[in-house]
Amino acid sequence: MTINIYAGLFVCPQCKMPWRSIRPIPQLLIQDPELLAKGDWTIPVLCTACNHLSVCSNKDFPPPSTPDTALTKPSNYARRIFSIALPCDEKTCKSPVRILALSNGAFDCETIGTELGRCQPDHRLCCGEQNELLAPLIPFDIRIAFEEPDPRTSSFVL
Repeated sequence: MTINIYAGLFVCPQCKMPWRSIRPIPQLLIQDPELLAKGDWTIPVLCTACNHLSVCSNKDFPPPSTPDTALTKPSNYARRIFSIALPCDEKTCKSPVRILALSNGAFDCETIGTELGRCQPDHRLCCGEQNELLAPLIPFDIRIAFEEPDPRTSSFVL
């Protein structure tokens, strides 16, 4: 029997799809505990359920203890979360935008790059030097930030 303890919950502001994860999701990009505690942060997140890129804040990450009955849809499970670096058009820029993309495990890095190229962000995306990113969004680095172990091949000890 597999027992999943979810530490992360994200609700897409566009399609309202809830995504659960055994890892806290914002901590994959935000390493500063004080900034996380204040709640004064935003991160861009690509929802692969609706292919929408949203700039999300702590309101889009309800407590993981939120029961499924309080959500508008059944939860999807973020078994693979990608970290994607997007460059701005300035060749000398040293501050690419990092975004997260949530997948139920069916997507690989190449597929995520293709999906990202098709989406339109709902907010202006700027790099650390405040240069705007223009569509189509073409990543220069896509990596798996988190991958849930496969319960069929992994053993969990509680």
